Amino acid sequence: MGLPAVVQPLQRLTARQMAFEQLRTWIESGELAPGALIRDAEVATALGISRTPVREALQSLELMGAVETSPSRHTLVAPLPRQLVDRLLPVLSTLHQLAVRQLPNPVPAAVISQLETHNKALSAAVKRNDPVEANNADQRFHTVFIDSANNSFISAALEPVAHQWRRYNALYFKHRSPSEESVAEHRSIIKALRAGDIETAADLVAANIGRQAVDAI
Repeated sequence: MGLPAVVQPLQRLTARQMAFEQLRTWIESGELAPGALIRDAEVATALGISRTPVREALQSLELMGAVETSPSRHTLVAPLPRQLVDRLLPVLSTLHQLAVRQLPNPVPAAVISQLETHNKALSAAVKRNDPVEANNADQRFHTVFIDSANNSFISAALEPVAHQWRRYNALYFKHRSPSEESVAEHRSIIKALRAGDIETAADLVAANIGRQAVDAI
């Protein structure tokens, strides 16, 4: 079958999309901490774009709860209060448990291998006292469950809360300092999956996510 007669060319990221992705990355990584003031002119200069797409990006970030605009029109990175954790965790834990429960049993060797690879990367980051890479490795570990569940509804349901989860996770590794506690919990998860104990693995995943989110604050 040939290509359609008319093919729309692929578009590069717009200035608004670029500003949105960069700001979201800075916020989720903790480079822009809760309560930090965001000046659109500074962001525009740093990214080499005009202020208009930055303002549009900030509006989108406000809709997802990443930033807050005060009555004086100051834009601040949204806080991460304990009350938000209490609302976030039941949803986050349930979705990850569901993803684990949808894994085939026995769990494919490729899935186990991915989990081990990411946990080894986490362990190495802990030994280097590298909170950024520790956070990245931890996120990759948990993403394996979402990807392997192969259920687009889980992924779609997770997206609205994933941003806040990534923020808490970054704070956990930054403020608590990387430790072997998460590595050990991941090993227990992998052990349960190897044994075909999907229910125990699902509960352990939820416990791991919950502990890190609570300990972050």
